Amino acid sequence: MEKHSEKCNDHEAPSTSSGPTSAKVLKQGTLTVMNTFATKQHVIDLQLTPYFIATNTSFNAASNQQMKLFVEKLRPRKTVADRRKIACSLLAKVYNAEKEKVVLRVKGSSATLAIDGWSTLTNQPVIGVCFYTDGKWYLFNTLSTIGDAHTSDYRPQVGREQIIYIEKE
Repeated sequence: MEKHSEKCNDHEAPSTSSGPTSAKVLKQGTLTVMNTFATKQHVIDLQLTPYFIATNTSFNAASNQQMKLFVEKLRPRKTVADRRKIACSLLAKVYNAEKEKVVLRVKGSSATLAIDGWSTLTNQPVIGVCFYTDGKWYLFNTLSTIGDAHTSDYRPQVGREQIIYIEKE
């Protein structure tokens, strides 16, 4: 996630919601004005981001005309965050919030640590770190292992580092 965040800093899209916006909505002959402040838009974007992750939907779908119409019907004048904003700043915020939840659940409790390695579609080695506690598995971290020697001491070292990280939080 750290490498992804570094890459995003170079490509961060400017925020399109920098202040209050107004939407005029006609309802049965009366005029209703709805204010959507930037903070409210940000909350909506933060709520929409886990949808893309949970359903394995491409972030490009945020730019799809049907998605834009759907959000417009729910909240007139609301714009959907573009794929760059979802992939960079919003993804990082959701990731950090979820990681904090795992720390709170695991810290001070009895938990099982599981570490597994695999390769991505582009053949990059990755290690996944999971904790099991209270009858549930929690994915805590994924680490790129490019440039690391994959010796028998490597995974226990990664495990120790993750446990130390949780204890410090």
